[in-house]
Amino acid sequence: MRAVVEAINQTLRNIGSEPGRVLLDTIESFESMALTDEERISALASSIANSAVAYHGTRIDGYLTALRVSSMAIALELLPPPPSAGATPALGHIAEGADILSCGLHHLLDALYSASIGVEDRIVAEIALYARLLGRHDPNTVQMVLQGVDDAVNHPDFAEGDLVAVTITDPFRLDLTLPLDQLPTLGVA
Repeated sequence: MRAVVEAINQTLRNIGSEPGRVLLDTIESFESMALTDEERISALASSIANSAVAYHGTRIDGYLTALRVSSMAIALELLPPPPSAGATPALGHIAEGADILSCGLHHLLDALYSASIGVEDRIVAEIALYARLLGRHDPNTVQMVLQGVDDAVNHPDFAEGDLVAVTITDPFRLDLTLPLDQLPTLGVA
């Protein structure tokens, strides 16, 4: 998996300073948004799904596989904790986050075209943008997001611009206001 991360890093060195700056600015803009974990992963899923439909048409499965491998490599290196289930996500926040990512990707692709970067490096740069954000989540969340994207893009009613909601469930959330004798037993030690 380390080879995948190194391949992405090499491509980022190949694309030059202006496209690299656009990629990092997009990541920074998205990361600085005050989004819940559920809003963040839903915005990512929405932007990925729209990119898949807009730019990868007949190669969506290959695109999602490459994104899965890249994101998992980063997630397995970072070992981040799972996201927290929280308040009901706001669709406006999801749309705003997806818009920042989609506009950032559009600017990145423009910068890559302007710099005469080859198609393979353009695709890897796009995957790097999403993988760096998605890989900051645990492997289960990566799988959940990409499964949500796959389900969305394969749904006959999905259209470019649609939002993709990814729901975080926390099956082990306990009501800590209950007395100890009323808490459920989750295992035996």
